[in-house]
Formats: sequence, C-alpha cells, structure tokens
Amino acid sequence: GNQVLQLAPFLVQSGGVEQVRAGNQAGASVAWEGQNSVGKSIGARMYVTILNGFAVCLLEIGYKDRIAARDPEFRQIFTTLGGGQGSQDPMVAGSWFLRETRSGSASHSMQKTSSVGENRAQLILQPGGVAQRSETYQFMANSQIRNSGGEHTSTVYLDSGPQTTVKNGRWYAGDGRLVLLWDDESGDEYNYQVQGMGGARTLVLTTEKGSVQIWGEGR
Repeated sequence: GNQVLQLAPFLVQSGGVEQVRAGNQAGASVAWEGQNSVGKSIGARMYVTILNGFAVCLLEIGYKDRIAARDPEFRQIFTTLGGGQGSQDPMVAGSWFLRETRSGSASHSMQKTSSVGENRAQLILQPGGVAQRSETYQFMANSQIRNSGGEHTSTVYLDSGPQTTVKNGRWYAGDGRLVLLWDDESGDEYNYQVQGMGGARTLVLTTEKGSVQIWGEGR
C-alpha cells in the first residue's frame, strides 16, 4: 500500500482485503479511492501474490470509472499468474531482438530539417521466468539554413548519441497473453504469437491499442 500512497496520498482504503487466487497460489486484492486536487474521483486496486519466492504486485490506478471498467481484465491476468509451469509458455522463452527506425523531414523558406531515430531492443525471457529488456535509442538530425535569397548559409547537426536503458523483472505467458512485470513496479501486457521454427522464429506482440511489434530470434 505504500506505493499507492506515494503516488496518490489522497487515497484511502476502500473495504477490506479480498482473497483472490493467482492460479494455484493464494493472493489478495486491496482497493483505494479518493478525490484528487481538482475534485476528480480516483481509484486504485492492487493484486498481490508470492510466486517462486518473489512478491508479485499488479497495480492499477486512474479515474475511478475507468478502473472499474478495466478491472475484470486486470483480475483475469492476475488469476493466470500462478498456474505453475503453464504460466510460462516455453515457446516464448528465448532471446528476442527488435529494431525500429523512424525518419522525418520538414521545411520552410529559410530552413530544411531531416531527422532519423533508431531504437534497438533485446528482450531476454529465461525459462525460469526471469526477464530483461534493454533498449538503445539514438536520434540524429540536420538542418540546412538559407538566407532570404534562398542561398545555403550553414548546416546544424544534432546527434543524441546512444542512450541505453535496462529493465529487469519477471515474465508470465499463457493462452496468448504475455505479462512483463518489472522491478521498478511498471509492467507491459501483450497478446502474443510465436511463428516459425528453430533460430528463425518471430515473436509477434500486439498491444491493447492494436500496435504490433515483431521480434526476431537472433541478431
């Protein structure tokens, strides 16, 4: 509960502790509610269980009506976490790589700018449920400056250099649903498909909003 109060100190616990099973494991759920500084009704709910010696928490917080609408799906995810070996689909285990590149350009009478951003990510899902995601992002741009007569006068370059972030946590997968729970108390949820065989497999992840990521096995 301390995490909830740190995020939203105006919340107060609503009701008692509800017993909710996470697959074969015992678990619990606690709810909070309150009003923020502008008078909006805010709700929060945390699901907690112990899996393989680790405390696993799922936290949802937001506008009270939206939390109520999404809670059945959130609860369903929680109830699949403790299902033993079945909660970690062995087909998902592996070392997966993703590379995304985005480019753009803009111009007006005195300046023309082009840019490119590249994101390289690795997702390691170990058979025992340990997960690690590392990402390296780099952004580069150049702007060509012209005078009022249209003549090129200078070029400005921008390079962010590689910026790397690493997350460690746990993963659970089954029935086409992949849940990643990170040590910083954040999380990711996807629908997944594993396609192909051997070292040429792909892991297709789809977010709730429909965006698709295609991860390859091997670099």
